[in-house]
Amino acid sequence: MRMRLNKYFILFCIIFLSGCVSTSVTRLDYNDNYSAIQPDQVNVYLNEKDVKCKYKKIALIKTKANYGFKDNKSIKAARKKAASIGANGLILQQIKDPSTGSKIANALLLTPANKKGTLVAIHVDKKACNK
Repeated sequence: MRMRLNKYFILFCIIFLSGCVSTSVTRLDYNDNYSAIQPDQVNVYLNEKDVKCKYKKIALIKTKANYGFKDNKSIKAARKKAASIGANGLILQQIKDPSTGSKIANALLLTPANKKGTLVAIHVDKKACNK
């Protein structure tokens, strides 16, 4: 009975750890508060030069997901978090894969091997846009 319970616990942990994308927000500007928007209204830019309008940096968003996840799941989670604070844009700063050693330890010992992303949440002033 105890052995079967341990197997279910391990299976639960594997599913739980491999199925999550976590995000954290560090506000950079508390002077302006923006209304929440829908995540599909948040544009993602590869770098600052791609933003053709004036914008204000409002937060730093960090994501963490199992390395087996596709990057779009992390971006989707970041867009959702950005939308909740009223950011209508994200500038991709970095996506970092775990080391080879972490991946091997994950496969053999079931330790976490996370892919980490860093994005800057921005509020784009579309009224003052130079296209």
